[in-house]
Amino acid sequence: MSARRRKVDTAHVDKNGAAIQASHQSAADESNDTDCETDTGTDRSSIALDVVRVLLGLVFLSCVLSWLITKDSLSWGYRPWFTQPSIVKAWWVSQMS
Repeated sequence: MSARRRKVDTAHVDKNGAAIQASHQSAADESNDTDCETDTGTDRSSIALDVVRVLLGLVFLSCVLSWLITKDSLSWGYRPWFTQPSIVKAWWVSQMS
């Protein structure tokens, strides 16, 4: 009796009381197979996006820590020549002569 009860629990019952097995199980298996094939391209782009996101996050964190520690710049005190007006003016004058 318990075996029959388990069978009825896992099957659909029609109007006459006969057990009908669900046929959607094979369709679900087929859709899972196709999902696995298309996920490989998505996984690769997702991994590349994650790497870029982590690198940009580290750069941002470094800039924030630099500003908090030095209170001067976002690049740990590095001032390139083109951010210093006197040096840019000297370079511009030398290019014009």
